Amino acid sequence: MQKMTRLLVAAALALPSALAAQTTPAAPPAQAAPAPQVEIAQIQARLEHLQQTALQDSTILAAGEALNRDLLAAAATVDSTATRRLARAETLGTEMQAAQQAGDTVRLAALTSEAEAMAVYFDQLTPRVMALPEVRTKQQAYVNQLIATMTRLDPQVPALLARLETLRGGPAGGAAPSAAPGSGN
Repeated sequence: MQKMTRLLVAAALALPSALAAQTTPAAPPAQAAPAPQVEIAQIQARLEHLQQTALQDSTILAAGEALNRDLLAAAATVDSTATRRLARAETLGTEMQAAQQAGDTVRLAALTSEAEAMAVYFDQLTPRVMALPEVRTKQQAYVNQLIATMTRLDPQVPALLARLETLRGGPAGGAAPSAAPGSGN
């Protein structure tokens, strides 16, 4: 169940968009700025590296686990079959691997079809779960905590986020709205 839980959280967090939507100070002017797409890629790579480092922090790990539990509970309130389907989704990977190793193409095809149907189900469930105000609040708190940890690692994070938002055509320097849950790259 942990694998599908991670998928639910990853879809829900959509961290790069959420990070870019934070209110941040304006970035210092760059000297000879590279082309926007190159600069965007460079900033994203730097932020992703910082994010991966921050995700190793014990406080962030605990907050992520708590958010996972909250998302699972919310999913169960939105659809009573969600818990059962999450459990089934967890076993699918192992069964698919076993079928592939055994050369059982018929079984593998059936499991692949089931996994694809499960993916459609979760693609439809995730926005419904993320539409719950309490889930949005908890997700935003997690993102804020993650950004704070990233900023402790590199004080340039707010400026990088502001620059990324500017390059993407977002509002420069003003208060940015919170990211829509489930929106993403």
